[in-house]
Amino acid sequence: RVLLISGDTGVGKTRVARELIARLSGERDAPVAVMRQSCYEEDRGTPYGIVAELLDGAIETGKVSVPVAAEIRNTIVSMLQRVAPEKEPGSPPPADEIVGHWHLHRRLLEAIREVRAGRPLVIALDDLHWCDDASLQLFVDIVRRINDRPVLLVLTVRSGIHSPALALALAEMRASGKLDELAQK
Repeated sequence: RVLLISGDTGVGKTRVARELIARLSGERDAPVAVMRQSCYEEDRGTPYGIVAELLDGAIETGKVSVPVAAEIRNTIVSMLQRVAPEKEPGSPPPADEIVGHWHLHRRLLEAIREVRAGRPLVIALDDLHWCDDASLQLFVDIVRRINDRPVLLVLTVRSGIHSPALALALAEMRASGKLDELAQK
């Protein structure tokens, strides 16, 4: 499932997300694993930047092994090195780029399984309106594939600040039927 908390600056989106995570983490019969990260405007241009930050946090807290995170990081670096800057706008991506994206998405899903370790998982992303496009697409893929797994994405987003990639990502999440929305006023 996905919970999208939206509203203007300062209405308490982050506080609501933190309180929800605290309540979920406090349930004794179902301990919850949490991966949490904030998106920042200056990082918007770094492909997979938020994914790398999530992995760094998971490594620091011992939730994911260094080899798994290193392989994901190497895949990201390899993909970024192959992106041709002279590619025509609107042209399809090269085959190796598609394979790289597929491999990265598979490895990230494996890392999520490792973090979960059989427990429910909450992935919390604050200020999603600053998230890079590549990470957004990866999170949409996660939403498509989580199905019956106990994974909850808690996303906060500022009202009215939607890049085309964010608008598309949210539309895909809505179409999946897995998105619940809470508008803070």
